[in-house]
Amino acid sequence: MQILYQIDLENIKDPMKNKMKPETTFRISNIDPSLKTNEILQRIAGRHFEIIWVDDTTFLLSSTIEENVSEMEAFVKSIFYGYTVECLSDYLMKQEYDQKTAYFEKIETKSTFSVLIDSFMTIFGGERGIKRQRIQD
Repeated sequence: MQILYQIDLENIKDPMKNKMKPETTFRISNIDPSLKTNEILQRIAGRHFEIIWVDDTTFLLSSTIEENVSEMEAFVKSIFYGYTVECLSDYLMKQEYDQKTAYFEKIETKSTFSVLIDSFMTIFGGERGIKRQRIQD
């Protein structure tokens, strides 16, 4: 997959951001790759949304005007029933949480491994980090 442009939602000067806010942007995923932009436009007819394709099965739908977030979410979920619809701010928080969890699990796993090595060395003698000398005949 090629990336044509990366939108930075936190950068105010990003020209592609176009007043996008994570709270009023929805991530729609697990869609049928044959779904076309024209079909999406028909579903959102009369509403002010920007469509940003992420890949063949995911796109972002961002409101271009101030609206009630819960009403927008209900509307988006109703027209994209059967697909995964989540608020972009929730999705980003979940991604950050998953990354932190994976990081801490990695540290925890390493710590557990270190404890096992220390236990093994205690049982069979020797100190960690020091090579045992071979007994010569």
